[in-house]
Amino acid sequence: METVITPTITFAGLYQAYRDCRKRKRGTANAQRYDMHLLDNLFQTEAALQSRSYSPSRSIRFVVKKPKAREIHAADFQDRVVHHWLVPRLERLFEPVFIHDVYSNRKGKGTHKAVARIQSFIHSLAAAARESDIPAGRTVYDTIWYLQLDIANFFNRIDCPMLFRLIQQRLRKAIRQQKVMPAEADTLRWLCHVLLKHDTTVNARYRGDPRLLDRVPEHKQLGSLGGTKKGLPIGNLTSQFFANVYMNPLDQFVKHELKCRYYVRYVDDFILLANSQQQLIAWREQIIQFLQSHLQLALKVRTEPHPVSQGIDFLGYITHPHYRLVRRRVVGNLREKLQRYQRQLIQGNLRDGYRLTLNEPLLESLGGTLASYWGHFHHANSYHLRQQLIREFAWLSLLLDTQTINHQTLRLNWQPLPGNVTGYRSQLRYFQRQFPTATLQVQRGMELDVIPAKITTPLPPCLHHQVERVIVREAGFLRGGLKRRRIYRLFIKPGVEIC
Repeated sequence: METVITPTITFAGLYQAYRDCRKRKRGTANAQRYDMHLLDNLFQTEAALQSRSYSPSRSIRFVVKKPKAREIHAADFQDRVVHHWLVPRLERLFEPVFIHDVYSNRKGKGTHKAVARIQSFIHSLAAAARESDIPAGRTVYDTIWYLQLDIANFFNRIDCPMLFRLIQQRLRKAIRQQKVMPAEADTLRWLCHVLLKHDTTVNARYRGDPRLLDRVPEHKQLGSLGGTKKGLPIGNLTSQFFANVYMNPLDQFVKHELKCRYYVRYVDDFILLANSQQQLIAWREQIIQFLQSHLQLALKVRTEPHPVSQGIDFLGYITHPHYRLVRRRVVGNLREKLQRYQRQLIQGNLRDGYRLTLNEPLLESLGGTLASYWGHFHHANSYHLRQQLIREFAWLSLLLDTQTINHQTLRLNWQPLPGNVTGYRSQLRYFQRQFPTATLQVQRGMELDVIPAKITTPLPPCLHHQVERVIVREAGFLRGGLKRRRIYRLFIKPGVEIC
């Protein structure tokens, strides 16, 4: 007999949900308010769930501008704790019925795995195509076709009663299979019903500039289909999971009815591959009918099949049979962010010389941004792209460990690593190695030590060699009591272009 799942509502279970919920969110005001009365909040939530008097709080409504204007309804932190309690317990029941090639919001999946899967599908189709005759002047990849489809206004058009019926069907089957006890399944069913019937647009608190709402088309706003019980709020963990539940009938239809072997879905975007253009067109028409009759959904546009030799623009990459490129829009977004950092970090001009003031919160934000994009670039053929960005934003080379530029993880070099320094002298040597031609002004308690340039003879052209003065300040303590020192300001010689 299989292991029985026991999602009993306990304090321990809610506390674990709280720990999962606070990951990467501990700095938010909402999370900090919750932490101030943590035990009271958890006991209150436990009592409300056990007595079935729980009701979701007001949501926070705001608009994100990238990649396009989109309305977000974020649940209150207390409700997100409940979401993190519920979703793992539902996942254990639904994961066995989800198909393998759904890559959104699932453990062990994600965008990089989805792109790699598409590339492996191309190779499998190419191996089969090589056994047939290929027309003269064409490659094997010109005979492999892909069809990329997208659901129109997906989250706003999800039918909540239909979604709830899909959840109920799975819970009843799980009871028959003895994967969950009836009383426990009833708890999950009740909580799903509470969340799905809750109207998050009622009394929602708006955050940000109200004028941004004008950028969101009316039909894209949650509640625009008022009174029809349609729509899930973008931004909640439950919505991400429920999206996979709602799309599962389509996944099963494509795999088992259409017999499409090469199919990948990520949320509401999906791709089908085949050796026949006509086959993809036939599948497209059947998918349109299925979406309309079974899920009350429609495609955004009626796209046509294309050969994979043109590249597949999907999930931030342009995927070719033997390599991947980063999507232009992703690179453009990074350039915009680097230009904003440049305006905040750099003062001065070419004639009088530039100076970089290294604000610690700003640098930490810059480091996080670069780490995110560099990790994305690492999964593509991006060596020349990374080199081009460093040349375009020359000031980055002053802040980055150049040995990590071609690695997945970048490291800022504005302060020595704690394990690499043993005292004041070793800290000085670190800064002198970075800027051998610059005069150092290093804070030591109430005094300012001036250390002349280590090298005064001309060195090969390098931006590090054009720094004439570096100010190093104390910033707290390292483990063991040693003062932590970091670069505060850099002065560049006049006539040197860095931006």
